[in-house]
Amino acid sequence: MDGQEGTNLPGLANNLSEAAKNTIAIIESFLNPRGLNLAIQEGHKKIIESYMERTDIDEYDKIAFLASYKRLIKEYKNCKKVADMAISEIGEDARPEDIDEDWFTFFFDKVRLVSDESVQSMWTKILANEVNSPGSYSKALLHTLSIMGANQANLFCNIARFCMYEYKNEGMIHPFIFIATNVEAYNRSRIDSSGLVELEQLGLIHCDFKDEFVFLNKKVLRYGNKVIELYGDPNNENKISAGNVRFTQNGLTLFSIVGSSFKRYRADILDFTISKLQHRNCRVIVNNKLIV
Repeated sequence: MDGQEGTNLPGLANNLSEAAKNTIAIIESFLNPRGLNLAIQEGHKKIIESYMERTDIDEYDKIAFLASYKRLIKEYKNCKKVADMAISEIGEDARPEDIDEDWFTFFFDKVRLVSDESVQSMWTKILANEVNSPGSYSKALLHTLSIMGANQANLFCNIARFCMYEYKNEGMIHPFIFIATNVEAYNRSRIDSSGLVELEQLGLIHCDFKDEFVFLNKKVLRYGNKVIELYGDPNNENKISAGNVRFTQNGLTLFSIVGSSFKRYRADILDFTISKLQHRNCRVIVNNKLIV
């Protein structure tokens, strides 16, 4: 176990905003009832040795106690790690007192089982964002994330590389994934059809591998610092064929916490996406310049 396990959350409160301090106090109230914080302070070794030396307890009970104790310590460690990382992202105007107690209980019940660091980082952002803006994340999304494996989380992040924002409504994000006709290209980017189906089953995306999702007439998007105008195929009712994947509302919410490294501008991805749109007879204008 790392050297910070014995450090209570209140120990992080120095030089923090009042909102962050309030958050620490609230989180402590949910972690302490598990009965672990005091045990950690007193020392694992002493507690275990004292129990194991008792002669009035059956050996099988001792084994069960040891296994249970180790499990509880691991669960506490998972919860505390996520909480510690979230504190640094709490804003001065955060309102942790506005969050329903059941939400915190549900949240930490899921987090206690998460040991993978990449998934923990997503939980960290959810906790911080929920404290900063209560009501942002539903219990349904928390449940989805709790059953989401590391491979699925990484796949979702890889999809983010191929996303564009609506120019005048950046809360709407559109993934451009033409995997039905470009399997190998997306496989090289670690995006595959079976994984997409799993994300659909989790309620994060919609997939259509037979027909592509479409926009009509015109769509203005942003990718990096590029403004992209798309015009539909004049020979097919001005449809803009936009690939095989769309986000659900939960998918859009989860996209908001994907790391910025997955959302950065990449010229190769933009060029690839434009070529697929042009192949579908769409006219593409980037920063007022027609792409031919």
